[in-house]
Amino acid sequence: MVLRDWWTIVVRPQEVWRGWVHTWHASDPVLRWTLLITIMVGGIALTSASSVLGARRFGDSFFFIFRQVTIGLIPGIVVFLLLWTSPISRWKDLGNTAFIVSCILLLLPFIPGLGLTINNARSWIDFGITTIQPAEIVKWLMVIYLASWFPKVSKKIDTDKIISHFLVSLCIVSVLIILQPDIGTLAVIAGIAVTIFFLAGAPVYQILFLGALGIGVLVVSAYIAPYRLARISVFLNHTQDVQGSGYHIAQAETAIANGGWWGQGLGESAQKFLRLPETATDSIFAVYAEETGFIGSLIGLLLLWTIIGRGWVLCLKTEDFHQRLLVGGMMSWISIQIFLNIMGILGLAPLTGLPLPFFSYGGSAYISLMAAMAIVLKISAENRKTYA
Repeated sequence: MVLRDWWTIVVRPQEVWRGWVHTWHASDPVLRWTLLITIMVGGIALTSASSVLGARRFGDSFFFIFRQVTIGLIPGIVVFLLLWTSPISRWKDLGNTAFIVSCILLLLPFIPGLGLTINNARSWIDFGITTIQPAEIVKWLMVIYLASWFPKVSKKIDTDKIISHFLVSLCIVSVLIILQPDIGTLAVIAGIAVTIFFLAGAPVYQILFLGALGIGVLVVSAYIAPYRLARISVFLNHTQDVQGSGYHIAQAETAIANGGWWGQGLGESAQKFLRLPETATDSIFAVYAEETGFIGSLIGLLLLWTIIGRGWVLCLKTEDFHQRLLVGGMMSWISIQIFLNIMGILGLAPLTGLPLPFFSYGGSAYISLMAAMAIVLKISAENRKTYA
């Protein structure tokens, strides 16, 4: 049915266009305009933060922002509009398909000749002209799966059979992610699962059990990998080995401190001159803070938290059970990722390597975020009274 909806783009383009315009005007105005402003601010931040790295590595200061637009933003807009073509109700029956596709995507990086290893993580698929990080797409797919499955079992949610099914499916995905390994993504997906489980009406003791289980898995994962244990040690003691394992966080804190109230000015960051690692991805907020200062950082955070806040308001007020779980899953994903990225850069949580939504470089992540926001805005359009 979804493919049939998409086929109407070819056979009845004017009708589809009118539907897109109607959905845009019917959606939450605060959310849609904040999203547009955040995309522009994030693009400016990435252009500046990645300029030195792009010039040194590729001979082009605009390499990363050009790639972000061509492999992230433009495909993201296409996916965004495709998702607007189908009513949300059509996604109820795609849960099992989403889970199967998730498992297949997570297995692809292990295929010789197709998988690509970067920074000791086998988390990418190499297509020659571009790479794809399947785990970023799986975040979106897991929301689709869980939001479709729980409404079917909500009356039996506290039974052993349902809990076992939930844990088994979550364990399958978790093991595939641990094998890559990508503990940051594992934390996000675990957070998505627990949030949807809670919104579906699970008893509090089960939520606490899952939370304890998840923390236990993360602790064990940290202890079996020395580099993860080093990140935790640095988090507990920021001044430890500032030229070694603590170098990243030390340089990030220096960048933020240099920003002061008003910042050094766009393009004037000193730390991005190959002192601060991963300026286009993990550390982009540190460069942004150095160049725009406390005031600019506050504006950026307000934009992100407005998106999250409006999304959670929609989640709590939407009457349709399936739609509530969809919005809650998408918002928990974005909320957790923002929290872990910024807290890690501030030294208030271990560094996870997670990108900052709408700011960091990454085509797969950007497309997935646009798909998430398409679902949220589509639901807000179908429930206009929730934000009136």
